[in-house]
Amino acid sequence: PLAKASHPAQSTEEPVGQLISRIVKSELLTQAEIDEVISSLRSNRRQTTVNDLASELVRRRKLTKFQAKEICAGRFQSLVLGNYVVSDKLGVGGRGTVVKAHHRRMDRVVALKLLSPELLNSPEAVRRFHREAKAAAKLDHHNIVTAYDADEHNGINYLVMQFVDGCDLSAIVRNKGPLAPELALNCIEQAARGLHYAHE
Repeated sequence: PLAKASHPAQSTEEPVGQLISRIVKSELLTQAEIDEVISSLRSNRRQTTVNDLASELVRRRKLTKFQAKEICAGRFQSLVLGNYVVSDKLGVGGRGTVVKAHHRRMDRVVALKLLSPELLNSPEAVRRFHREAKAAAKLDHHNIVTAYDADEHNGINYLVMQFVDGCDLSAIVRNKGPLAPELALNCIEQAARGLHYAHE
């Protein structure tokens, strides 16, 4: 149920029109696509709520759960960045958020590192982000995530990177305990090779 995932300030009785407006503004779906879903819901002869519509859009795979949650919470401005459609959150760091995205034209799944909005007022933080993008673009090694592109859309600076499916070492250790010595050494060796290449 998406009602539990929505912003605490939002009610499932929130006008459906406001949700529709947010979806259209997000550029994820057109008005016609939304109208088609609403028509099928109204055929059940009961009033359509915000939660009904959001849940049905997720059920039909028109939106992901993450997209529906963000739209219900009013955070829809960064779900489409140029040709990239954000589908899920992967992690949060000190200087930004990493999300999973899909390139509409190339049909490729990527990871986007978004510079935190709070840092946009810091010229030094933006310069550091651009330096990181330039440095990443020079690295081509199988132990380093590949950087494809860097851009800005509606004030949002982002770095486009290779999407690596799976979880990080800290999550593995947290969930399964310490690694066996041979596996730990193998992981350290791979990281060291990437670091050595970057240093060179």
